[in-house]
Amino acid sequence: MLRTILTAIAACAACQTPAVAQANDIPRTVEGRPDFQGVWESRWRTTLERPVDADGPIVAADKADALVAAMYERLRAQGNQSPAEDFDFGPLMPAPGGGFRTSQIVEPADGKRPLNQAAQDWAKVLKDHTDRAEGPEARGLTERCLRGAGGAPLLTGADQAYRKIIQTPDHIAIWTEQLGDTRIIEMTGHPRPDAVVSWLGDSAGRWESDVLVVETRLVRAEPTRPAGLPGQPERKLTERFQLNAPDELGYSYTIDDPVMFTAPLVVNFILVRTDSRMFESGCHEGNYGLANILLGARTTEARMSKTKAKE
Repeated sequence: MLRTILTAIAACAACQTPAVAQANDIPRTVEGRPDFQGVWESRWRTTLERPVDADGPIVAADKADALVAAMYERLRAQGNQSPAEDFDFGPLMPAPGGGFRTSQIVEPADGKRPLNQAAQDWAKVLKDHTDRAEGPEARGLTERCLRGAGGAPLLTGADQAYRKIIQTPDHIAIWTEQLGDTRIIEMTGHPRPDAVVSWLGDSAGRWESDVLVVETRLVRAEPTRPAGLPGQPERKLTERFQLNAPDELGYSYTIDDPVMFTAPLVVNFILVRTDSRMFESGCHEGNYGLANILLGARTTEARMSKTKAKE
């Protein structure tokens, strides 16, 4: 829970770069590998990309509240009507030497995704495609309760905060509470045939000393998205998991995608061990939330038509 995260903040000294833990300080399996098993929480308010309200990669502790307030007000200005208490995040992520990090992206240095022009053009097409959706099939798989945030790479969010890791010598399973996705990392060196694609992809892991390195491929593109969806065959995704301390799991990933990015993207954050329970994710029964999304879009279109008719 939040209390656990705040305790971790007090002890955290290196959240931007991997911490160096003493070999005997971390739990290990009977095979001698780092033991990741347990429930982990990552309810950080620090966003993937650096917000325009931040002046740099670190915000001083005495200015953190003002930054969070500015971030929330920007959401409100963009049309998000959720009350502040609905944003069930923890604090900003602590930075080495004091203060807090303003983005999970550490490369490029500006804290932004290095999207090339093709990627920017595709994002506009996707937004238009989604906004004009006349049926549920045109909305994303998460909105349709078909896929959650359990794929690669891992994400943070109020609804993606808890993950349980189960570990054997041959496989490592990561269960994400949101929509119940269970991702299995293959440790035996036997990849799937190229024809076998899935929404969670094929994750192959290996040990580099005490660091678990995972590469994921064969991720199936969402069937209703327009052409140009990120996740091309040229994309290379590499994740790294490392126990910085018994109750702190360092996580980072690198995406090298020459089709969509002008440079590699490097992201890292930490997960904190928690005694919180995980529950079955029911999403929204009957998909009434999705029906209301579509109804709201049709209402907006009708209002726009009336406005144009008066002009």
